[in-house]
Parts: sequence; C-alpha cells; structure tokens
Amino acid sequence: VEKISAYAFYGNTFLKSVTLPDTLTGIGAEAFYKCENLESVSFGHCLEHIEASAFECCYKLSNFTLPDSLLTIGEWAFCNNETMTEVTIPDKVKEIPEGAFSYCVALETVNIGSGVETIGLQAFQNIGATEFIIPDNVKSVGRNLFHGSKKLETVVFGDGLITVDDYPFNQCYNLKSVTIGDGLTELS
Repeated sequence: VEKISAYAFYGNTFLKSVTLPDTLTGIGAEAFYKCENLESVSFGHCLEHIEASAFECCYKLSNFTLPDSLLTIGEWAFCNNETMTEVTIPDKVKEIPEGAFSYCVALETVNIGSGVETIGLQAFQNIGATEFIIPDNVKSVGRNLFHGSKKLETVVFGDGLITVDDYPFNQCYNLKSVTIGDGLTELS
C-alpha cells in the first residue's frame, strides 16, 4: 500500500488503532476524519504527505509520532483533537498550514522542526500550551495564530521571524510575556 485514499475510513467509530506500513507515502484528505475512537497511529518510516483534515475530529488520538520522512501536513490535518498533549514537527516539513492543530485543547508542547519557515493562519488556535517558542527558522506566521488559547502565558518569537499577521493573541486572556526577536519588521 502506497497511499490511503481520501475518505477511506471516514467516520469509522470502531477503529481504535492503526499501524501503517513503511511502503505508505501518503494519507488522503479526510482519510480518518471523525474516527472518534481512534487512539493511536503508528506511521511508517516513508510517509511523506498527510493531506487536509486527514485526522480531523479524531478526538481521542494521542499516541503517535510524525515520522522524519514527512514533507507536508495538510490544512486542518489534526484539528479538533481533544487528547493530544505533544507534537514534534519533523525537520523536512516547510509549512505548518492553516488550522493544522486548531482546537487541540490539551496540546501543551509543540516542537517545531528546523525546516519550518511558515506557520499558517489559526494553526494553533485554542490549544492548551502555557508557553510557545517559535524558533529562528520560522519567517512568517498567519492571522489568529493563537486565537482563544486561554492558557497561553508566554510566547517567544525567534530572531528569524519577519512578519506576524493580524490578531496573533486574540482572546489569549492569560498572556503575560511576549519576547520579540531581532528580525521582526511587522506585527499586526
């Protein structure tokens, strides 16, 4: 198996765990959308692409590690996951797209790989982190980046960050500290 097609397991409420082979290179859009009882996914070592909303509304998904081979994450790919506490974005990923981890209310730790240059709009809205560090390799972040992240207290923008789009901290009621790196030219 090289690819799991779009909608392949859409809405399957009986699925609890998935082990994917090393031959798999892609997971299609909404392939596991609303698999509400899916708790763990073991990704193969050759996975390169996770398309839009592939794991959206997998409320219990908390046990997985994105493989080092991963190149792209689709928009809203892991949105509305209520139990994920940590994610590491592999170094080959260039962009964290729109809404990728939005509404992951338990997400406390995000490790951003050295290849990420862009973080899309609403990528981390309504997450559970108290601290968020954007490393020096990230050049731009999109609108409403942390919208509604009510536990967020501290944000550090790395020196490579050039632009921060509109309303990055909208409804971040507990924000106490923002460190702005030397490269920032625009904060809307």
